[in-house]
Amino acid sequence: MKKKYVPKLSNINYPFVMIYWNDIESDSNWRDVSDLLKDTLPLCISSGWLISDDKDIYKLASDFNFNEDGTVNEVGNTTIIPFSVVKKIVKITVE
Repeated sequence: MKKKYVPKLSNINYPFVMIYWNDIESDSNWRDVSDLLKDTLPLCISSGWLISDDKDIYKLASDFNFNEDGTVNEVGNTTIIPFSVVKKIVKITVE
């Protein structure tokens, strides 16, 4: 039985990052103004390979599939985050 090739992470030429960002929140209920004044935005973390960081947005992909030669074919599970909500980016070393 022929052993199946497992692509190396080094074939993914993008940095792996964790992005901390504030999410937008909305509430369609009637409520007291004092309740609204107490609200804050939730802090979120998204992780993945940073595909691009241009035009005021970060584009992440968490999944890849590969061609038979080990090169990247397609990305999946993508996230686009506007620069304006980002609080912190941490680069993760992937071996």
